[in-house]
Amino acid sequence: MKKTFTITAIWLICLTCAMGKTIKVPDYLRVEGTKLYHYTGYGPANLVIPDGITEIGSHAFSNNGESLTSITIPKSVKTIGDGAFSECSSLETINIPNSVKTIGDSAFSRCKSLKTINIPKGITVIEDGVFHYCESLKSVTLPSSIKTIGDRAFSGCKSLETINIPRGITVIEVSAFESCESLINITIPNSVTSIGNNAFQFCSALKSVTIQDGVKAIGKDAFSNCESLTSITIPSSVTSIKSGAFQWCKSLTSITIPSSVTSIENYTFQFCSALKSVTLPNSIKTIRGCAFNKCYSLTNITIPRSVTFIGNSAFSDCKSLTTITIPQGVISLGAYSFKGCKSLKSIDLPSSLRAIGHGALFDCDALKDVIFQGTEKEWNSIYLETEAECMRRESDLLLND
Repeated sequence: MKKTFTITAIWLICLTCAMGKTIKVPDYLRVEGTKLYHYTGYGPANLVIPDGITEIGSHAFSNNGESLTSITIPKSVKTIGDGAFSECSSLETINIPNSVKTIGDSAFSRCKSLKTINIPKGITVIEDGVFHYCESLKSVTLPSSIKTIGDRAFSGCKSLETINIPRGITVIEVSAFESCESLINITIPNSVTSIGNNAFQFCSALKSVTIQDGVKAIGKDAFSNCESLTSITIPSSVTSIKSGAFQWCKSLTSITIPSSVTSIENYTFQFCSALKSVTLPNSIKTIRGCAFNKCYSLTNITIPRSVTFIGNSAFSDCKSLTTITIPQGVISLGAYSFKGCKSLKSIDLPSSLRAIGHGALFDCDALKDVIFQGTEKEWNSIYLETEAECMRRESDLLLND
């Protein structure tokens, strides 16, 4: 039978029938059976949780733990509940024994002074938001038992410089490492199949990413705003790169897309201002809106013959692009697709074209030759939206019939 004890003495002997032991409980803790469910806020800065406690309840320390600097958890504890130590803003160290098998959501979130943490070997999931905004956390070692890193698990850990992602992890969830501003490099092992949306977004110091063969999907904005990223290896196992995955990666100079990918999605490389070289495979069928928008250093790109659609503003404001050949098979150029390509001197258009969106070549100041690889009849059958109608003029067009 469980009883609730209200502690009034400095130490009280509590009988725990299930264990056949006694637990010495200080008066600043509240215990029900072997579950510690509340801290009053009047304990010492270096707090030791009594041996015999098996569970630390949800938010047990979250409202009154601001003055705690260290916590020692006994080997009897198996579970740490949701938000158990959240917002313990002065907490610098905590010892978690290997007896702990579950650490709940946001258990240590906003522990802004926490510098190191040991993850017990039996833990299989880093739950959502566990170390969210632990701004002083510099290094984390994850045990090989980990299978999943949850949503926002380490997001906002702006001092985190190194973390190992062990083999065995299969999923890195949404925003798992978002805004880890000191993280320099990362290797994602071949056991991982999915990198979640925003997973490494705003990791502004991240220079190198190695994705091992096994990853299938790179989520939306996964590496966006990684301003120091100079290189990334994308393996042939990747079949999907979601929209904005690498946008605002201002230091990225080259990228090779594997043949397993069929589409360059919206905003994928937008504002990659240092990007000079792009290798697209023959598997690509669509280049969607703003895919390479404002890639100011891009001088040339080969669009593979497999492409049928180029979206709105796909290459707009690529100011260094000098020539472009649109291959046979492309049926549509989106609005403003090459707008503001101020160094573009010539463009080859295929006879397969059926539509050209408005402003497709607007503000291309150096453009002299628009070469259409078809007959005049075929050219006149193309649907030209309002601002593209000026391309009907003979002075803008060379026919190869």
